[in-house]
Amino acid sequence: MRIKATQPDPLFALASAGPDLDALGLSVSPTATFCYRPVDETTFDDAKTEARKVADLFAADHAMTLSESQDSYGFSWLVAHGGELDDRLTTLYGFSHTLSERGFDDAPLALTVPLSDQHGRAGHLVFNFKRGKFYPFAPEAQGRDNAWEMHLLALLKPHLPMEPELERWYPLNDIPS
Repeated sequence: MRIKATQPDPLFALASAGPDLDALGLSVSPTATFCYRPVDETTFDDAKTEARKVADLFAADHAMTLSESQDSYGFSWLVAHGGELDDRLTTLYGFSHTLSERGFDDAPLALTVPLSDQHGRAGHLVFNFKRGKFYPFAPEAQGRDNAWEMHLLALLKPHLPMEPELERWYPLNDIPS
């Protein structure tokens, strides 16, 4: 079975929705993360090295720093700190796109942007690369804040392509910061 190619174009709807998020009382963190599935192959290591060079060049030009980590589930993360939201998205997309161009379309999984509201509720806006859609994820110590996730869905649906199938709102419990 062939995995559907990634659908990144809707990702950039988030950059243009920035003023709308502000108007909705949502603040976006100066961090964004990209989650990908590493592959144990030399060609993947070469693709990752090339992708990181692309990301590093863009990050250096836009006052960002990048860091990498691996979560307890074995997924890898690239974290962009600083810069403007569209710069963080472009940097992480460049990393993802390079992996895809080198034949690893199944590697990109998700991109997350931490956000909060004026009441101190925090969570993440998750972009699922395979579906080309966003969904909110609001982790709590014991589970998720489903009510706030549904509230965020209602707020964001007019502004972003939101994932309508709730069973596809996967938890990402080890998101680095």
